[in-house]
Amino acid sequence: RLSGPRTNTRLPRSIFLRRRIITRAMMYPPNTPKPSMAYVAEQRKANQPPLQDPYEDIRSHAPFWMLQSKLSISVPDKNKKDGPFTLDNSYYERPDTCLGKCQEKICGPKEYPYNKVDFVPVLKQVDQANGGNPPPPALVGAPVFGKYITMGSVFATANNASAANALEDRFFLVKVEDGSSYCIGGVTFAPAGSYIFSFSATEPGAGAFGEGVEQDGICGCIGEDGWAAEELKPLGCDGPKYCVYTNQLKVHAKMFNGIPDPDDPPVDTVVSNPLKGLKKVLEECHFKDGGKEITIVGWSLGGAQAQIAAVRIAVEYNAKVRLITIDSILAFTPDSAEVIADNLIDNDAFGTDKFPQEGKINAQRWVEDDSPASIAPFVWPMMGCCPFSPNKTKYAGCYPFMSRVGHGHFSKALILSGYHAGLLPCGGGT
Repeated sequence: RLSGPRTNTRLPRSIFLRRRIITRAMMYPPNTPKPSMAYVAEQRKANQPPLQDPYEDIRSHAPFWMLQSKLSISVPDKNKKDGPFTLDNSYYERPDTCLGKCQEKICGPKEYPYNKVDFVPVLKQVDQANGGNPPPPALVGAPVFGKYITMGSVFATANNASAANALEDRFFLVKVEDGSSYCIGGVTFAPAGSYIFSFSATEPGAGAFGEGVEQDGICGCIGEDGWAAEELKPLGCDGPKYCVYTNQLKVHAKMFNGIPDPDDPPVDTVVSNPLKGLKKVLEECHFKDGGKEITIVGWSLGGAQAQIAAVRIAVEYNAKVRLITIDSILAFTPDSAEVIADNLIDNDAFGTDKFPQEGKINAQRWVEDDSPASIAPFVWPMMGCCPFSPNKTKYAGCYPFMSRVGHGHFSKALILSGYHAGLLPCGGGT
């Protein structure tokens, strides 16, 4: 305790006033002249707003490629060995039913908007660009944008005849004619002289069961093991091994080798629905010369076939491959997907619409933010370890402990949020 007389600690009035003035000056800066235009420009330059989503531009292009894959669902059941090749022009508009006023509430809208684009009229426009439908009178005399080079449907029957639950996939190949790039709304999707190779998704109706069992891996415990894998062997490739799930590889072989196939079916089998092999078609298009630009697109099940085709065409023909898949299921085993990512993916082109270097792939893997399809076949069925499928444990683990399931894709996922493309007849699906 201090001792001694008390002292007066009050500050002199002059010091108190000076302190109050200083405090006010700190709280309320004095008025200054308005900043000059040069000052504002410098401030804007120094404080740029956050960059836009780097994938925003290519995300706006994704519906065009969805439409290409959706058109492939319209490939006729009966194959033609030679052209002209035409689609059946069904467009998969939602059919009217007897639901009356409840129709739209139960089945969704008749047209399917995405980014303010109605799918049905744009689908027709894409088909016209492909050289399918004759143009409307207003466009008669306009240049032809493209040409269907070949198309086909593959069935699991011995003679490739169309049958219930036997459809395995559909595809078409288009050339964008020289001098006329694919431009819709001022946006160039495919440059003149390039090619578009499209695969269909699992179809609703009679084909869905067969496609699901054979390729989607829905019934891995029934019949053939949906998770067994075999090696893809591109011609002239002495490099890494690429292992593909067996059922998908069989379908790929039919498409590329044609039907009849030397092994499946035997040469002496009567083929009621022959198919010209894509290998022969690509060679007629001079793909052996190397350096061809091709966009390969597939949706869901078709996305798996698109991945296999992309690897084969890049390796075998030294092509510049742009791969665009939407909710693709898996095609390659996790180990092979990692090898492909290391050896074939052109990372400099990722996130752009550019074609990669020769012999490389620029992969865009679009997924819907709530779709389980992109991790099939391992999710179907969610039944743990099937005793008849040892490969499920080998490649993915047991549900719910599927530690490697995300390793089966060889490109990063790009997100499409809430698109509704009306893949199913009543507008369901994604």
